[in-house]
Amino acid sequence: MTRALFSALLALLAAACATRPSVEVHRVPEFAVRAGQPLRIAVLPFRDATPGHGLLWYLGRPFALVGRLVSLNFGSAAPTPAAEAAMMRSLVAARLQDEALAIVNPSQVDASLQALGGRDGQADVVRLAHELDVDAVLDGELNTLSASWFLLVTRRELSGTVRLRSGTDGATLFEARVLVNDSAGIDHGPTGFVSLVAAPLAATDSGPYTEMAIAWAEEVGEALLTSSLQGHGARQPVIDRIAVTARDGPLDAGDVVEVVAEGTPGITAHFDLGSLHREIPMRADGAQQEGVARYRGVYHVRSGDRVDRAPVTVHFVQPGGGLAWRRADRLLDVGRRVASAEASSR
Repeated sequence: MTRALFSALLALLAAACATRPSVEVHRVPEFAVRAGQPLRIAVLPFRDATPGHGLLWYLGRPFALVGRLVSLNFGSAAPTPAAEAAMMRSLVAARLQDEALAIVNPSQVDASLQALGGRDGQADVVRLAHELDVDAVLDGELNTLSASWFLLVTRRELSGTVRLRSGTDGATLFEARVLVNDSAGIDHGPTGFVSLVAAPLAATDSGPYTEMAIAWAEEVGEALLTSSLQGHGARQPVIDRIAVTARDGPLDAGDVVEVVAEGTPGITAHFDLGSLHREIPMRADGAQQEGVARYRGVYHVRSGDRVDRAPVTVHFVQPGGGLAWRRADRLLDVGRRVASAEASSR
């Protein structure tokens, strides 16, 4: 009887250890990721904002060293906060590579940050967004990376915060703080104080932290994308073909960009020229043939327009909420010749 009660108590303790991730989200009310309005995002390196080690951590070092010697565990180690922050950044970038999002290659982001001096602040967010031709910038930090040992329980926690900022004015559009708990009871093997020998604090396998980082990135993705407006069941328009006509080489003031798209008739159409100009109107051009309409839009390059490798993105908006977008293969350079001439004259 006593043994049965003790086993039941251990089972309850183990069950009590499992907790769901904690997610706290704040967003601008009108902000949502929309299927018909693709968002191009640059994910910045995450900062290490974890607090320093306390007295108990240092007091536990001798026990951890003994545990290493007893278990001959010299190879595995808990990841450093800097390494974990880098992993979280990579995982979030991979998670957000969704059909409604376009994530800039992190190496390209790092190169632009280095060129701009790696400075922070809203003004620099806008400058970086313009440099990378993105709609928004995502930054974040690792807040907690900890492990605690109790009598029958080992508790690990990982938490981090992300913020999505507008590339236009640097304002925060979305913020999420996510905490993942990976507590383990006695039924998971040696835990609690026993772990100081079997899996000491200084040599904790990084596997649990990798799994926690994956779970953390998944929660961030769900928080950002779950409230996306995908048309709410409205009939989706179709874009069959896009053609971009412009002269070869960098475009200067007075040059013309013509965009023609074919697809669903009776919709509202427009195109974006990178982040340089948005929602350039496209109008029906000619009679529809076999249920396919042709839309045409024109943009005249203005003095002062400058953007490198700008994509042309066509949007179809169906009355009632249906949305569709498609990006042309050709990328356009605008104002590069003027910029080169100015640089050589200095």
